[in-house]
Amino acid sequence: MEEPPQGYSQLTRSFVVGLLIASAGVLAIEFGLSVAVLEIAMGFVARNVIGIYDVAWVEFIADFGLITLMFIAGFEVDLPMLRKNIKKSSVVGGLSFIIPFAGVYILALLLGMEHLRAVIFAICMSTTSLALVFPVLKEQGILESSPGQFLLSSAMVVDILSVIALLVFFIKPTWQLALGGVAVVIIILLAPRLSRWLFGRWRGNLVEMEVRFILFTLIALLFIGSVSEIHAALTGFVFGVVMSSILRKHYQVEEKIRNILFSFFAPVFFFHAGTMMDISQFNWRDALYVITFAPAAFLLKFGGSYYPFKWYKCQLSKFASILFNYRLSFAIVAALYGVKTGLLTSGEYSAIMVVVLVTSLGTALLLKFKPNIEHPPME
Repeated sequence: MEEPPQGYSQLTRSFVVGLLIASAGVLAIEFGLSVAVLEIAMGFVARNVIGIYDVAWVEFIADFGLITLMFIAGFEVDLPMLRKNIKKSSVVGGLSFIIPFAGVYILALLLGMEHLRAVIFAICMSTTSLALVFPVLKEQGILESSPGQFLLSSAMVVDILSVIALLVFFIKPTWQLALGGVAVVIIILLAPRLSRWLFGRWRGNLVEMEVRFILFTLIALLFIGSVSEIHAALTGFVFGVVMSSILRKHYQVEEKIRNILFSFFAPVFFFHAGTMMDISQFNWRDALYVITFAPAAFLLKFGGSYYPFKWYKCQLSKFASILFNYRLSFAIVAALYGVKTGLLTSGEYSAIMVVVLVTSLGTALLLKFKPNIEHPPME
């Protein structure tokens, strides 16, 4: 491992990290850009310009930020809505994931990548960030419309398929995995029942036991994942899905968890993802990947979303096809998994991150300057 830069104390590095993360929030508000994109950019600046990247507490907080982000992503999966739109959402969401996945995978093989490396690139370029889709729909005032609900449930399907892809291609059966899987299943089965009792007994308490229960369960899942090689993204996502119906009835607990996540854990996660981008390891082949995959990923996702939405006569077809190019959270999760397991080089990780940032920033700008591409009436 590289030695941390000389001349900076841990306290100094921590202060600079906090300052950069806070600056990302200010810039996001002032210029109307995605705060996550700016936090990643600040992480990149910290490592490659300032020379600060090894801060003792950042990696742990980032790992916890990952599982809490996946918990929120799972929580956003509204099962009743998904059941209501299951047929058309499965078709649209399935094609929105499969078409760019297949296109990027084939393109990666043509560029000389081996199978698993090509799969990671394909997953990263095919996912859609449900956590970014939801607030955009709400801001546009179309979340409660029939087309808006159709779009949101389709994005849920894309998220679910992203989790399944990571599970199918990269989890290897071991006895540690089996034991960890049993422990995770027990926690996920017991947690909803236990939380109903706890939330009823301790509602309105000053020590926030409901929030502590959720955070402790996430730490337990993170620990089990670390010793059994079950990725935290999978367990966090599933836990979010099973807790979604309960937390919606306890909106104050949900609001507190969101506040904790988006004010602290998520910014550190995105900042850490940016610090993993080492420009000194970036070579001509990685530059070729950026030049190739950035337009290919955007166009494949646009086409894979536009025509299925159009087939179902959705009034949001063009808007949805642009919006679905938000591929931040789970793309970063898959890329981090690749670099930590040695399937991706540091340069390839950086290439993926650049593509993710470019396509997400392009999506943000298109939505900012053409916000009313299609605006269906409320129903």
